[in-house]
Amino acid sequence: MQPVPPEGIEGNQPSTPAPPKRSGKKILLIVVISVLGFLIIAGVATGIFAWRFNNGWRSIVIENVDLARIPHGVYEGEAKNFHDSAKVRVTVQDHRIAAIEILKNSPSGNNDEMEQLAERIIASQSPDVDVISGSSASSKVLLKAVDNALVDAQS
Repeated sequence: MQPVPPEGIEGNQPSTPAPPKRSGKKILLIVVISVLGFLIIAGVATGIFAWRFNNGWRSIVIENVDLARIPHGVYEGEAKNFHDSAKVRVTVQDHRIAAIEILKNSPSGNNDEMEQLAERIIASQSPDVDVISGSSASSKVLLKAVDNALVDAQS
């Protein structure tokens, strides 16, 4: 019987099998499946974002405000929706909307368009006017901010 050298000495190492090699086709298949999975998840997330955004601003309701019940004064109102927000100061004189100052506007809203919208509100004496095409969500939020100021003043 021959002596067995202690473990760790060369020549008596157990042989470990080499890891199996993946073929190029398998690697390509894994990459394609991963990219498709990412695209599906990104598409679903984008769809949820768009759905929340569209449903949010479309569900904003403008109240029927009776200006005859609103005393002379300056009133502030705010409105928020998803990523749009607005804050306004509404001046009422002789039961009429005399001025609207936009204190805060959404980053997505065009300031000139929002000023035009405020002028339309004053001309019609109601926040129940058409939104600006292309700025529908930020327009609706601005209208609601004016509406909130008037509704609070009416109470």
